[in-house]
Amino acid sequence: MHGGTMTVTGFWHGGITVADTERSQAFYVGLLGLRVFADRMVDDPALLRVVGTDAVALRVSMLEIPGADCYVELVEYVGVDADLAPAAPEVAGVGHLCFYVDDLRGLWERLEAACVPSVSGGAVDCSSRIPDTWCTYVRDPDGHLVELFEGPRYPLGRR
Repeated sequence: MHGGTMTVTGFWHGGITVADTERSQAFYVGLLGLRVFADRMVDDPALLRVVGTDAVALRVSMLEIPGADCYVELVEYVGVDADLAPAAPEVAGVGHLCFYVDDLRGLWERLEAACVPSVSGGAVDCSSRIPDTWCTYVRDPDGHLVELFEGPRYPLGRR
């Protein structure tokens, strides 16, 4: 649409860079319950230019989020050496993914048994801010922050 006002029309996916797709799928699919929708190697020069990489290819794994019409995209850059330590939550440029969950305390027990690193130290009762809510921050295998939220869906569960 040329000449008119351009606006965002929806949300498709949020992408995160991972070192090992199988390891990340074990976390997001095996522990959190997302589903693999597509998983492929892409070496298209146009896409490599779009993301500005010297990688020879990207492994792109699209994960369905139950109850949502958007995806988490795991992107593994093939043929590059990039090993960075995860940054603290308060560092500008650091983001997080947030998922609704039904039973955070039960999920927390599974995550703890799987030795998933925790930022919060477990399920935290956040009912003082929003009634009947529990929340926690954990780190995925690459150090990305993942918030797990049990409570009313937004906007009722707004902060």
